Amino acid sequence: MERFDRRIFNFDASDGPVLADAAGLLVAPGETIDEFRSRLERLFAWRRDFLGALKRDGRAAVAPGLTVRADSAVDDGVFAEAAEVTERLYGFAVNWVPGFYLTEPLGFFWGGCSWTDPADGQAVFTLRSAFQRRSRWLWYDRTELAAHELCHIAHAPVSDPSLEEFFAYRSGRGRLRRVLGNCFVHDWDALIFMVPSLLLFCAQLGVAMGWWSVAMWPFWLLTFGGPGYLLLRSEHAVNRWRRARRRLLAAGVGSPDPVLFRLTAAEIRELSALPEAEVASWLNTPRDLRFEVLRKRFVPAGGGENE
Repeated sequence: MERFDRRIFNFDASDGPVLADAAGLLVAPGETIDEFRSRLERLFAWRRDFLGALKRDGRAAVAPGLTVRADSAVDDGVFAEAAEVTERLYGFAVNWVPGFYLTEPLGFFWGGCSWTDPADGQAVFTLRSAFQRRSRWLWYDRTELAAHELCHIAHAPVSDPSLEEFFAYRSGRGRLRRVLGNCFVHDWDALIFMVPSLLLFCAQLGVAMGWWSVAMWPFWLLTFGGPGYLLLRSEHAVNRWRRARRRLLAAGVGSPDPVLFRLTAAEIRELSALPEAEVASWLNTPRDLRFEVLRKRFVPAGGGENE
């Protein structure tokens, strides 16, 4: 599984971080070149140890209670298919992260997931074992799902969940999933979606059984209000993304999506509120290594200045 280009470790060359970025190894906000180098060293040290244990024992743990087998590795063809999607959308092609088909059951509708931990360098993703035999299962497409998980892994250094699901779900063709996906940003969002419905059920059950007599309209209000809040929050964030995207296009940035993928929600909000005449100056303001890389890769010669 030695797929990655080792030139990304050539940090003495000006294109070292640029090559890393193209491989889906993004610079984190505020990260220096030394911090970036240290993080990549942790990542590949974890990778080396993980693959070593996999080769030695035939299986290795990816999470507490979850193990993968050496013979269940995702093949290069799936990586290549997913890379076509992520390259087109966000300008990166991940070919270094270990990927596996997970045989242990995690629920009937489960399709895949990823794990990242910057502290020890862990980065790995899994797909449902059904995808080892076929490219589609239920409403899931293997290429879209692999691209989705690789978007999560690549975006992890940005460490801002506000639009992460939105970015990841753009790898798929299903409009409903793209609309609903970004509703679930935080761990507690599922509770906001589910708890009101559970309260409504309990209230109706109590009334039907004669345990109490209460007005039902507050429970119906909560039932629709919870999902409504999640949808409105998501749409508000996506609208900021749309405005920021229009600002970049007006400034001459022909590939705005890769730029936005590498920005935090606060930076997208700031960019979306700028007058078009100030966007080029904003892009060229010295900030950190991350902005140096995205300018080299995605901002046209001349710094995105309006003509």
